[in-house]
Amino acid sequence: MSPQEGTSRSPRPGAAGGPGDSAGPVDGARSARPESAGGTGGDPPGGAASVPAMTNKRVAALLEEIADLVEIDGTDARKAGAYRRAARTVSALRDDLRQYLEGDRLLSLPGIGPAIAAKIRDFYATGSTRLLDELRARVPAGVQALLAVPGLGPRTAARLFHELGIDSPAALRDALEDGRVAALPGMGEARTRKLREALDRLDREGRWLNLGEALAVASAVAEELGRQPGVVEALPVGAARRGVEQVEAAEVLVLAEEPAVVAAAVAAWLGPQDGTAAASGGLDAPAGARAGNRDAPAGAGGKGAPVGPDRDGSLRVLAGTTGEGWPVRVTVAPLAARAAALLYTTGSQAHWRQLQQRARQRGWELEPAGLRSPGRGREGASGEEASLYRCLGLEPVPPELREGQGEVEAAAAGRLPRVVAVAQLRGDLHVHSRWSDGAASIAEMAAAARARGYRYLAICDHSRSLKVAHGLEIAELEAQWAEIDRLNGELKAEGVDFQILKGAEVDILKDGRLDYPDEILARLDVVVASVHTHLQLDRQAMTERLLAAAEHPHVDIIGHPTGRRLGFRDPYDADLEAVIAAAARYGTALEINASPERLDLPAVWARRAAEAGVWLVIDTDAHAPEQLEQVVLGVKVARRAWVEPGQVLNTLDRDALLAWLEAPKGRRPGPPGTAGA
Repeated sequence: MSPQEGTSRSPRPGAAGGPGDSAGPVDGARSARPESAGGTGGDPPGGAASVPAMTNKRVAALLEEIADLVEIDGTDARKAGAYRRAARTVSALRDDLRQYLEGDRLLSLPGIGPAIAAKIRDFYATGSTRLLDELRARVPAGVQALLAVPGLGPRTAARLFHELGIDSPAALRDALEDGRVAALPGMGEARTRKLREALDRLDREGRWLNLGEALAVASAVAEELGRQPGVVEALPVGAARRGVEQVEAAEVLVLAEEPAVVAAAVAAWLGPQDGTAAASGGLDAPAGARAGNRDAPAGAGGKGAPVGPDRDGSLRVLAGTTGEGWPVRVTVAPLAARAAALLYTTGSQAHWRQLQQRARQRGWELEPAGLRSPGRGREGASGEEASLYRCLGLEPVPPELREGQGEVEAAAAGRLPRVVAVAQLRGDLHVHSRWSDGAASIAEMAAAARARGYRYLAICDHSRSLKVAHGLEIAELEAQWAEIDRLNGELKAEGVDFQILKGAEVDILKDGRLDYPDEILARLDVVVASVHTHLQLDRQAMTERLLAAAEHPHVDIIGHPTGRRLGFRDPYDADLEAVIAAAARYGTALEINASPERLDLPAVWARRAAEAGVWLVIDTDAHAPEQLEQVVLGVKVARRAWVEPGQVLNTLDRDALLAWLEAPKGRRPGPPGTAGA
């Protein structure tokens, strides 16, 4: 990835501000966030009395806003990258940034120099800084709102504003309809059509949380609610627990001995109601059931809006928003109903209905409060989901498989896959460092990988053509190799069982050639080939481009193979069936990129690839040490694809991995149990 394409305007919980890619002729998209960089809850930008609580996330959001506005304003657009790098550093920082401020240590952080440090001090003092105030005065708020349109980034917003006077999404729609946008050099009918479709989608679907956001928000809300009086346990649930890529709200299950009392406390915690609640979907929609990869909660409403009780009165459901504006849905259930309530609120609707049908076949009724038999009362299953599954004669089904797509039949027959787990990964084969657009040194990335128990880490900085991501020229790449050799020597001298691999994320150029010559590629341990530019090629040209990479003798992995950015940009048009077939034939692995705005390959394609005998690789594409933790998102994608550990390349130990990498393409062994094994 690189820093221009789809970086979020304000780094989000769990997302760690992951950098995006340069989209070449068409720049990427931003998405407006619940916590606007302009102020939480409408706070004015300056004045001590109006300063909202300053957190790492808010500082990162303000830095991102400066980067966006600098690009749109056009006075010194070259500085935007510096502000984005600083935002990533702050977003990925585990400690409170205030400690660095008070200890006069801001300059010790990567990407933060004296000028940016001064602005961070201003943020803590006044909530803004002079540059930001001046930029806000020059760039109308409606122009910033254009960044919420998928596929529209700061550079395009700047052109639309300066050349056509477009200062809002409504003005953009008018200009699309009357042909002014299409008439701009470099835009054209195809680009105009995509922008019109993106506006329609934004109007239709609104703002969704990606999986990283939803899990982070649900975990934070569960932790806070778990401290409320009377709450026995609070657990993240809903579609995010199943690994669904985008959801409408974070969901939490609260268990209590006195649900009515606790429900009142939860409503008070969410805040006063400022909207009309929708009716609960109850048994018909346990965790929401929109078509496709998105699940919507069964109810919605303003802060503290009651959406229950549920049909049988056992569950009380409330919908609202957190203080930062994130939508949340909280279900309060009796502690005695733990297992069934956990199943019910996790979903999916199709899975729950199949379990109900199986219960009826055994003379039971499955309800959110548990298994009930007419005349005999409730079944005394324990509070664990596994116990309830066994009461129904089923193997316990992992949450990621609960989609009504054959998992109940497999569980009944004892044929569920033993899906891959985070603990089974031995390393990460795609991370970045400060050599290109990362926020940390190679040594810092390696230390973070070692702390996770990994045995290897591939440093794959960008190649030379991706200037916006500070892609490495050949001489720089060779200098990086010398640093890696030195670090590996130090690790070996210390007796540490860990190896840093020499890699590169090499751009697949428009014509299918790679960005480094073969003699350089041959010297790398790992070559990840990715598309970052010219994303609007037609289907044949894009397919041929990817096939050329998959067939290349030095390409080990195809990175983020569909090119999508969740909520920002659709996949590029390519024949993925043909790419999968080529990967299987030539021994090229396909990546499941765990960046929360990518999750690419999607589960449906990962499953097809695994079934075709293709090795999958679960990588984080991390640009900072803390982003290695995002691997859990990639693992969830793999689990949704029914992928077992033997089908994931980076579950191999180091020696087996190196042997695979060193084997000639076409003679590499496939995953166990496949024709190429």
